Amino acid sequence: MKNFSFVILFFAFVNSSIAQEPWFAKFEGNNAQKVDFPILIDSSYIDIAFKTWSEDRTLRIDDVKILCPGYDTLTNNHDFFMLNRFEFIDSLISNSIYENYLDNEIHEGMVRVSEAFEIKHIKINNNTSLFLWGLYYESYEACPYSSGYYILGTFIHDNKPSSIAILGKDYGGGDAPHFADERAESMINGSAIEIFYKETQGDDEGEKSKSQTIEYLLIEGHLIKKAIRR
Repeated sequence: MKNFSFVILFFAFVNSSIAQEPWFAKFEGNNAQKVDFPILIDSSYIDIAFKTWSEDRTLRIDDVKILCPGYDTLTNNHDFFMLNRFEFIDSLISNSIYENYLDNEIHEGMVRVSEAFEIKHIKINNNTSLFLWGLYYESYEACPYSSGYYILGTFIHDNKPSSIAILGKDYGGGDAPHFADERAESMINGSAIEIFYKETQGDDEGEKSKSQTIEYLLIEGHLIKKAIRR
C-alpha cells in the first residue's frame, strides 16, 4: 500500500509539473516565428493589436516581471510608469477586490483598468528573438485623466530575456486646460531598429511639440544607440 501511495504521489507531482510548465518556455528560439522584415509598428499596428487580442493571450504580473529584465528598476523609470498601474490592478484582481475598488474607492486620477497580453514572438537571428506584447491602462474618467496603449518588445538572447523597449506608444493625458500626448513608432529591420518619438504639450494658449528618431543596433539582446535624428 505504501508503494502504491508513493506511485500516486509521484504521478501527481509529475502531472502538476507538466500542467504548470511556464508559458515563457516559448522563449526557446525554435518557437520564434520567422517573418519578413521590415516590420512597422505604427498607430495602425497598435490599433489592430488592441482590437484583436483574446483572453487566452492574457498576461499577469508574474509574466510581466519575467518580460521586464530589471523590473524593480524599470518601475522607477518615468517611461515605464504604466507597469506600476498594471501591477496595482492585477493585484486587486488576484485578491478578488477589484469590483469593490471600482464601486467604493476609485476617484479622480486613479487607474480604472489595465491589462497586458501576448502579441507574437519573432526571430531576429540565430541567437536573438523579439517577444512583442501589449499593455494598456485607463484612469477614472474625470480630470486629471490619462490613458496609455503600449507595444513593448522583450529581446530574448540565448533563450533568456535580456532587455525591453517601448516600440509603440499612444499616450494621452490632461487636467484642463493642460494636456499632453506622447507617441512612439518603430521600424524593425532585423538587428537594425529605428524608434520615432513625438511629445506634444499644450493648454488654451497653444501647444508645443518635439520629436526625434533614434537608430539602434541590436547586439546580444541589447539596443545600442547608433544615431539621433531631430
